[in-house]
Amino acid sequence: MSSASRDWFGARRFMVTGGSGFLGRFIVDGLRDRGAADVFVPRSRNVEPELLKESLYRLTDLESRFTLNLNVLDSTRTPGVLGLKLLLQEWIKSQIDILLRRTRHRLDKIAARLELVEGYIIASTGSSRSSVPRMSPSR
Repeated sequence: MSSASRDWFGARRFMVTGGSGFLGRFIVDGLRDRGAADVFVPRSRNVEPELLKESLYRLTDLESRFTLNLNVLDSTRTPGVLGLKLLLQEWIKSQIDILLRRTRHRLDKIAARLELVEGYIIASTGSSRSSVPRMSPSR
């Protein structure tokens, strides 16, 4: 077995219900053979699954919790607390707005540069403006 696989199994905790039975013992042995150091096997049949799940979440790293401060300024610059879904929607809207403004700015810069190049062409050839093809960015 590769060391990456052994590291993967070694970095996690496993719970095998029915681990003292015939198939459960086979699964527990297989996990330990693959490098799982932390295998939990409840020994009593009277364990309520919901209570066991809650205690495992509370006492182990099966559930990671972290806090989020969702105080933000929305698109109208109004402060408020947003939910995660609304926060992500507002962020996507702001990213689209940023891309549009950046693109418009670049197009304006290109138009200004084209006007300058057009002037250079007129100055170097001595021809009138009507003979130089007009190039303007489409919006």
